[in-house]
Amino acid sequence: MTDVPTGTDRPAYTVEERGEVYQRLLIAARQVASQIIKTPEERLGGSARYIHSACHELVSAFPSESDDALADEGAVFECLRRVLAMWPDIAARRVEGEQVFSGDPGLWKRAMTEWPMGTMPRWRRVS
Repeated sequence: MTDVPTGTDRPAYTVEERGEVYQRLLIAARQVASQIIKTPEERLGGSARYIHSACHELVSAFPSESDDALADEGAVFECLRRVLAMWPDIAARRVEGEQVFSGDPGLWKRAMTEWPMGTMPRWRRVS
């Protein structure tokens, strides 16, 4: 096991859940990222440029998977699908990032209380 560097500016936590559920989330996020990076970067500005850059990093760092984790159930997966659906409007600056979820506050509440965010109270800080 690798030691995780910790400090006041970078705390580390342990999670007592199966790693496979987080892997599914990572696969789904990569699926979204692989679609977003198809947008030419020179047409982007502001938050869209930042999202595009982060998506390039994710796609480069994590190998492609053949299954469709984006189809999984749960609020976090629904949020990823919504970002992908709204990407053309985000990229064209027709909507701001927060507007992606403001039309459905129930989804945002679910995303903050369901897995994985809802499990945060059970995380243990590594000292």
